[in-house]
Amino acid sequence: PHCHCTSCRLWIDFCLKNTSVTDWKVKFDTIMAFVKDKLHAVSALVAALSCLLVLAIVIAGMTTGTSQQTVADQASNAGSWQRASSGSNWASAWFRVRSEAGFPVRVVDQKDKQVPICSVSSHARPCFEWYQEQQPDDSSRKWFSYIITLKNLDQKMAVNVQFARPQPESSSAKSEASDASFSVHFGPSPSKGPVTLAFSSCISFVPGKEMTAFSALSRRRPDAFLFLGDTIYSDLIWDGNSSIESTDDKSWSRLNGLYRSELLSPEAQKFLSETPSWWMFDDHDFKNDWDLGTTTIFAKQWPLWREWAGSRNPVFFTGSLLSQPPQQLLPSSSHYYIMDLGQVGVFVLDCRSHRSPNQNADSGNKTMLGSQQINDLKAWLLASPFKVKLIASSVPLHGLGWAEDSWGAFLLERNELLEWMSRNSVRTAFLSADAHFSGAFRLPFGYLEAAASPFSSFTFPTIHPEVVHSNMTLYSSGGNFAFGELSVDPATRTLHYSIIASNGVFGSSFQSLYNITWEI
Repeated sequence: PHCHCTSCRLWIDFCLKNTSVTDWKVKFDTIMAFVKDKLHAVSALVAALSCLLVLAIVIAGMTTGTSQQTVADQASNAGSWQRASSGSNWASAWFRVRSEAGFPVRVVDQKDKQVPICSVSSHARPCFEWYQEQQPDDSSRKWFSYIITLKNLDQKMAVNVQFARPQPESSSAKSEASDASFSVHFGPSPSKGPVTLAFSSCISFVPGKEMTAFSALSRRRPDAFLFLGDTIYSDLIWDGNSSIESTDDKSWSRLNGLYRSELLSPEAQKFLSETPSWWMFDDHDFKNDWDLGTTTIFAKQWPLWREWAGSRNPVFFTGSLLSQPPQQLLPSSSHYYIMDLGQVGVFVLDCRSHRSPNQNADSGNKTMLGSQQINDLKAWLLASPFKVKLIASSVPLHGLGWAEDSWGAFLLERNELLEWMSRNSVRTAFLSADAHFSGAFRLPFGYLEAAASPFSSFTFPTIHPEVVHSNMTLYSSGGNFAFGELSVDPATRTLHYSIIASNGVFGSSFQSLYNITWEI
């Protein structure tokens, strides 16, 4: 059902139009007679095998659902939320359907699957639906993103989400959710145990290549995942080897296709349906070294990023940025937000919307974050209730290797922020990505920066000598896909950082290259 090549879709359409689940035995002979008349012997054999396979899939899918009579009750088990621990009382999921008007969904208690908790189609409480609207260049496009959020869940409740399977003769038959993909979020846990957070950035989709980093994450099962930008490369095409070409093709169909190929890949769907994920954009989501704020290209391409990635975040921007109940809020001019991981909070910086042009002189007027974001960050660091507070930046703070597009071109603002943090006894650590190499760095005033990338993109054969020989560098590595893994213990305020990297580009084996324990 996830195959969309022309030949497969033609056979699936043919089989389903000529066959129903209830009378497939009767109609099968009719179908085969038609095939025999129209095709040569070899083609007929292929057609028979194709139809048998489709029939098996359809029958298997139908038997997994409930046995009630209504369309909403003819639901197959499309995904589930298993909350991490007791104390969580809300959850949300992201999914795609081919209908602007929505799609019937039932949420049921796993202990009693006949009792629905809510139905999105009827907007019944305690859940609500958040629709992600977009305006594509291609007006014929019919897929849409939705969010379901459940509130006031019983602390011990486990829930299933069921997509209805529309009746073939109904007008809603075009609303089948064959592209359904889940991202889950659980309410913050009061648990005092360690929290494991994985992070990285940079995906360059290469047709035919497996998303091995998502598979590695599924095996390691972190508590949460933070992706720090370059979800797609809108301006570059990588062949998976040594060729990297620039492109001016910013059409909606191409960019949407990149997001779809990456985030609806089997490897991504499996991991994102099991693990809460948060997302931030960076330059290649729009254009290399983007420094023109929220105008022009950003304004055109940001809605696509929001629909595919940003809409998965449980909270965009809450004003005070202190811990608040979960909300689904569309941002206005501010895109930074807080990850709430129980006793661990992460301030995710927006390093693109407010920055001054990169080439400007590094003076008191040049800014990466803008005054409002800096003020909100400082207020959060001083007043938020989290026991452990971390800061995530889509671009490196160390500024080594190339300075033009990182904090290396904004050293005055960076150093003023670090000096303020030290003067106010702020205890924190930084996460970063984007550089296409990984490492650990000791920033001015003794703050740790944990850096990891690329997640699934081109790598550099060697690391810049400035990185290797800097007295800030504790460790650096490159030439492979990588993500960082942080295990944070709120009780002891210790952070254990590991770089998890592949055995070469597109390698399926991932292992730990470096480990460091840091007290914050």
